Amino acid sequence: MLSELHGRSGVSRGCLRLAALAAGLLLMSVPVSATELRGIVIGIDKYPKLGERNQLFGAVNDAQDIAKALKEAGSTDVRLIVDEEATKANIVNTWIALVGASQEGDTLVFSYAGHGAQEPEPPGRNGEADGKNENFLLGGFGPNAPDNAERIVDDEMFEMLKLADDQGIRVVFIADSCHSGTMYRSSTSPGIRFRNVTIPDITDDQLTLPPPAFANARPEDFKDVTFVAATEESRVVPEINIQGQQRGALSYSFARAVEGGADRDKDGRITQEEMVSYLVPSVHQLVESQQTPQVLPVRAGRSAIIESAKSLPEKPVDPDADALRVAVIGSSDVLAKMSGIVLVPDISQSELFWDVGAGVVEHIVGGKVAEDVDGNSVVPVLGKWSTIKWLQNHASGAPGKFIVHSGNQRYKPGEEIVLSFEGAELPYVTLFNLAPDGRVEFFVEPEEVNLDWRGRKADWKFRPDKPPFGSEHLIAVFTDQPMVELHDKLKAMNSADRAITLRGTVEEALGDRKYQFAMISIYTGAGG
Repeated sequence: MLSELHGRSGVSRGCLRLAALAAGLLLMSVPVSATELRGIVIGIDKYPKLGERNQLFGAVNDAQDIAKALKEAGSTDVRLIVDEEATKANIVNTWIALVGASQEGDTLVFSYAGHGAQEPEPPGRNGEADGKNENFLLGGFGPNAPDNAERIVDDEMFEMLKLADDQGIRVVFIADSCHSGTMYRSSTSPGIRFRNVTIPDITDDQLTLPPPAFANARPEDFKDVTFVAATEESRVVPEINIQGQQRGALSYSFARAVEGGADRDKDGRITQEEMVSYLVPSVHQLVESQQTPQVLPVRAGRSAIIESAKSLPEKPVDPDADALRVAVIGSSDVLAKMSGIVLVPDISQSELFWDVGAGVVEHIVGGKVAEDVDGNSVVPVLGKWSTIKWLQNHASGAPGKFIVHSGNQRYKPGEEIVLSFEGAELPYVTLFNLAPDGRVEFFVEPEEVNLDWRGRKADWKFRPDKPPFGSEHLIAVFTDQPMVELHDKLKAMNSADRAITLRGTVEEALGDRKYQFAMISIYTGAGG
């Protein structure tokens, strides 16, 4: 528990490379009357030559969502390429056409959702410290000829991006994929699909790589290309269930960012700082901090990476999207009586699963969230998670940003945790922790009720030294007026049995009110 909370005032290239394949082409830009936003959006679920376990379920959903978001944000030229359409020739030719249709100052979004892998770097190129190239596997890929040509190696991707960069065309490259790695914390869930594949050695390779200079290219070599990767090179990218669909957390968050979520000052321009400030906490919330988006190169200043975005009106939330998806291992009829819960038959479709026999509740990617859970104690545990989901779904604007400076791992009893917060856009805070068993630990002192949090940074440290262990969730809700009545009710929920009404209380208090939401998950106890 976090009751001791108190206030105190080179990423490697691996997951960030995405360039392409058309050397020596002289392209003539087609004049247009104003700055344009265009996109090539790729999503691949079907890999018929890689076996059942390597099929994906959310990459096409990601591509369709990003394409829709780009169109709603003002793009009139979005090329959606999915599954068997995602051949190398089609991707390259589409990219060349988009570059040719663009002029200096335009923005091209290139997004890829699908599998990545690693392969030995050919002798003599020496561009990789670990001796391995990273690649993106297309739907027709297989390790043998001619199928092994259906991949894009990072050196090729750099060459593609240079076509646009040399003409002064701004590029945002989104890679919801990775090539190898692990999660921050272990999870026992058998239902996760990851977006990386280990491929056998390629024989009779059909690729002809670009000149060796591209083996040594770096993100900072480009004038106006922004590389956005789903996570660090050493981490994997899971597919998760978001509002009833399998998705990648980066793609989902990027689509919401383009729709206007990242445009904090509502000027129709999304800067790199605005994009980072939106994507990092948004992805953290979706995957329990199991991946952290990477944006390179970091550029100073307020120049836009997406110039012509439109801030769209906020969409109403589908009531079905608020339902928490739970799988049960074993036998229990307790959850059938709970509102806000949808029971799913398979762990892969769930957000949480309860192993009745083991007495453990786990998040599908986060890992163990509560221990010693029986038919009575499971109710406040799931009530807590139902509340979190409602708060996430109904929040307005960009999320506030918590940072865990002491690292993202499962903390052992007595280890110190150091974190900070910034990014409040509304003045008044409701700050509380939801303990593993569902009870509320409230942190706003009487003299802080009317404190204005805008522009303020706060730091905390604490040591979780006694049970229950599992997942702690430190939550900040920012509103335009102090929420004194809600504060009083939350203070009273200082035991699990009193917190059973948490979601209803929060929902009633916030209702249609605009609020900003910030959350960080911290896992404690034994294990990885």
